[in-house]
Amino acid sequence: YLLKPVDSLTILANTDPPIAVFENLAPGRYAFALFHDLNENGELDRNWLGIPSEPFAFSNNSMGRFSEPNWEQASFELREVMETQNIKLRHLSF
Repeated sequence: YLLKPVDSLTILANTDPPIAVFENLAPGRYAFALFHDLNENGELDRNWLGIPSEPFAFSNNSMGRFSEPNWEQASFELREVMETQNIKLRHLSF
């Protein structure tokens, strides 16, 4: 599983595509999780089975089998000042 956060960011999804920029991160190994807060309540909503009911994604577009991805799947090495990842949100519906 992913480790404790070193930073967090809230952005408005008013550009296409939305862009999130983290500043002042030291080189190292990182992973991130994100979600689109459709109802603006500040949390990732889930159904009664614990499955996210709002779009979500993880770095490297990784997914676990029946849970969030593990560190090896989601982490990446930040070496340069500018690192870009193109992430696709997933919206599960059951």
